Amino acid sequence: MPIPPFQDMFLPFLQYTADGQIHSTQDVAEHLATHFKLTPADLAEGLPSGRQTKFYNRVAWAKSFLGKALVIEHTARNRFQITTRGRDLLAAGHSRIDNRTLSQFPEFQVFRGLHEDA
Repeated sequence: MPIPPFQDMFLPFLQYTADGQIHSTQDVAEHLATHFKLTPADLAEGLPSGRQTKFYNRVAWAKSFLGKALVIEHTARNRFQITTRGRDLLAAGHSRIDNRTLSQFPEFQVFRGLHEDA
């Protein structure tokens, strides 16, 4: 299976963190690899720069975007947990969470340059 786009990771990422515990990037990456049934070859696929794997890069982008929407909060380096906003977003029952979904939050709009005051 090809590495999924980072927006496809938003929902399973949040679902995994819904337990309210503090998670590490590695912890979530392992969960997402299992969730998407990725093979060792998939996980080893590198970026053209050779500095990082494609999968881990997309996990990092997902974490970054979810953080900008304030649905997760960073508690320490590579440590984070879901926020009340994140729990509320999950409770809304979305079948997919993507940039359009996150654009309901003003902080995400500013991040993406979509806010009129940006």
